[in-house]
Parts: sequence; structure tokens; C-alpha cells
Amino acid sequence: MNRTRFFAIEEALKPYKKHPEDAGWDLRAAASAEVEPWKTVAIDTGVSVMIPVGHVGICKARSGFGLKGLNVTAGVIDAGYRGRIHVVVQNLSDESIVIEKHERFAQILILPCLLSADFEIGEAPKDTERSASGFGSTGVK
Repeated sequence: MNRTRFFAIEEALKPYKKHPEDAGWDLRAAASAEVEPWKTVAIDTGVSVMIPVGHVGICKARSGFGLKGLNVTAGVIDAGYRGRIHVVVQNLSDESIVIEKHERFAQILILPCLLSADFEIGEAPKDTERSASGFGSTGVK
């Protein structure tokens, strides 16, 4: 299998992509949900997916919901998972956020991923220009 296959429990829940070149498919809520301030809930999308081996599904908030304070806190969908996608969202605002049934609130991106790695005991070599410089190491301007 080299194509992603989506399955929706009803036509209105099919993942949506407005433009063919868009990176992700919008996911809709299978039922209305209210996310109270500073609370975390899992929203059922009514969608399951067959992702090709060597790829992963990554769920993210749609930008409009991100501006309202909705954050997707988990969202890795492995190629072997066949259950319905539930998107874990957190309301980072002081107001309740209502997600209506069939409303597009999240998106899923299907990306290639590495499935194997080598493991060694010790520290990684510091043989790059950046080396171990982390937070703020590239400056702010």
C-alpha cells in the first residue's frame, strides 16, 4: 500500500482538503463538544485511516481554532492503528470553546518517518557548528 485511505462513518465526516496542494486534511467533530477553559478532552472524528508503512499521521489544530486558544496536545497516528481518530484538545483560554457537530477543528498531515535507528551509550559527537547550543543560540534578530 502506498496511498493513504480514509474511512468515515458518515459522508459529512469525510476529511476535507480545499486545494490539492494543501498539506493536511481537515478533520470534523462527530458530535458537538464544549471544551471548558483550561480543560483537555478527546474529540471523536468518526474517521479511521490506513497509513502506509514508513509514514505517520500528525494531528494539529486548524489555525482558526489555534487563535481561539485550542491546542492539540497529542496526535501521532501510527501506520498500524486502525481505530477511530480521537483528537486530544486543550482549551488554553478563559472562555469555553464549542465545537459543533461536523465542524472542521483539526487537521491531519501524513508524513514520512524513520522506522529504525542505531543506539549507542554516551554523548553525541559535538562536531557541528551549532554543537550543543540550544535555546536562543541563533539569536532573536
